[in-house]
Amino acid sequence: MNIRSSVFSAFCLVAATAVSSAALAQEDEGAMVLSEPQPGAAIAVYADGLSVVREWREIGVTPENSTLLFSGLYEGIDVSTLTVLMDGQPPRDLRVRRDTVRPDLLLARSVGDQVTWIVEAGETGAERQIRGILISVDGGVILYTNDRYEVMPPGRLAIEELPPGLTPDGLSVEAGLTGQDGLLNVELRYVTPELSWSADYSASLLPDSSGLILSGAYMITNATDVGYEDALVRLVAGETNRAPAPVPQMAMARMETMAAVQAAPAMADSAPSQASLGDVHVYDLNERVDLPAGETVRRTLLASVEIPVDKTYRLIGNGNVTPDDTRRALDGLRPEVTLSFENTAEGPLGRALPAGPIRVYGALAEDEANAPAVILGEDYGDHFPVGAEAELTLGRAFDVTAERIVTDYETTGLSQNRWQNPYRAGHRITLSNGRDEPVEVELIETISGQDWELNRSSHEPAEQDAGSVTWRITVPAQSDVDVNYTVSVTP
Repeated sequence: MNIRSSVFSAFCLVAATAVSSAALAQEDEGAMVLSEPQPGAAIAVYADGLSVVREWREIGVTPENSTLLFSGLYEGIDVSTLTVLMDGQPPRDLRVRRDTVRPDLLLARSVGDQVTWIVEAGETGAERQIRGILISVDGGVILYTNDRYEVMPPGRLAIEELPPGLTPDGLSVEAGLTGQDGLLNVELRYVTPELSWSADYSASLLPDSSGLILSGAYMITNATDVGYEDALVRLVAGETNRAPAPVPQMAMARMETMAAVQAAPAMADSAPSQASLGDVHVYDLNERVDLPAGETVRRTLLASVEIPVDKTYRLIGNGNVTPDDTRRALDGLRPEVTLSFENTAEGPLGRALPAGPIRVYGALAEDEANAPAVILGEDYGDHFPVGAEAELTLGRAFDVTAERIVTDYETTGLSQNRWQNPYRAGHRITLSNGRDEPVEVELIETISGQDWELNRSSHEPAEQDAGSVTWRITVPAQSDVDVNYTVSVTP
């Protein structure tokens, strides 16, 4: 008969929530000793939500102890990565148990232990406690008390101590002992998910757009239910390959019961130190940090630094047209606003930065310190190694606009197998600057086909490749500039 349906339909279970170390260790029996978490773990945190944790624990054991029970481990750890060393040696036997504290499981594990049965005494609401040894829960609760067996009436059962090997977090690790005596040094290493980090940056654009004041922060999010105190943390940036873990469905179901495994929010004073390791970059925090369960810690990654930038208005158009496009104007076009800067070894940055969103703020030259903050734009920056150039797209221009029109179209040949005949087309792009200072517009025209040739251009191209032509046009303040070009295309 099912325990849950036969027993708990009649009885309400109340288990004591306080579990003492002495209770779990069962020191009076000398069979098991409890190893609790200690401060000072070393954790390598990855941005993709996996972390490598190393813990060190010191436990006093006696030759009578047969099992070492580790508590305070997150239930979601990757068991296949679990390594335990006791005085530098793996244990002869290592067992991992995944048990959620459920009423039926708690009852089954408590058979043979002293428990308390609480029943109502009369109609006054008073209660009577009966102490005894739990004999059976199969089909009903049977206690041995006062030298007799009793099948208990409706009431509730109180269990002051969780049975050995059953922990509130649902995961227990047991290591076999071989008669050690004295202080045992234990190291645990494992991979745990839901512990991740990310970087983000804040930048202020100077009023003349010549530079950015850039700063950065990192955030470590501990989404597990286990906290780490005084941890030594290393942040890992880069892309590392992960092999999929093939876990058959039957093996997963078996793991849920029992498996055997063979042997804060304040800103920091200084930014992490950075170094390359293989093909990733690591950032070592310069001070230890607490990572409470379910919380996010945010601290300084990059102190404020001023870097020169180039501001560009970029307009990208398509130079491939059809006869239907002739004399059809496209107006209201707005260039993208971009900022570009370099990360040179001798420059103000001079260090690799991990990827993250970058928010760019702006202010008027006459703004006071308490003026409202305005975000000019936000973009995501990739990993930024030394020697690389970064470009941020803030949005589209407000005062700089463009209009384009196909001024003429002429068929220059016949095509037997393609939908369009070779042609020559004239284009005019009018750039308008409504600002009080001149701007430079990077005009890019993409052109594709079997072959194409730029026949004429009112302005000298800055660049030309197999698929585009680029002009850099200075547009005076409150003025317009026409860019005219003719192109021959064989589609």
